[in-house]
Amino acid sequence: MINLQILLYNEHRSPADIEKVRGIAQALGMKPTGSGLASVSAEMEPGAFESLFGQKAPETPSRTPSTGEFGASGGEDSNVLPVPEILQPLVESITVAPPYIHF
Repeated sequence: MINLQILLYNEHRSPADIEKVRGIAQALGMKPTGSGLASVSAEMEPGAFESLFGQKAPETPSRTPSTGEFGASGGEDSNVLPVPEILQPLVESITVAPPYIHF
């Protein structure tokens, strides 16, 4: 599964709009896994990801615990994806979430 982070625009960071984004994301083939005050986390099968975004999921290599900041997630940078047209009024960005370092 490919983990995604969906960031809403400031003016759409409300419970109603977060639920709207979760519903649209699900209709697009994403499986919402959580949400916060400003974002929705989701996961996607690789085939559905390629179909929606027109590309293979970018690989983000993990960092070893000694090379990163304490408490930082793994990976060097996030991979920004094109926001599907239906989400553009609500969503600022979608990124592939970097892998986490497990201690």
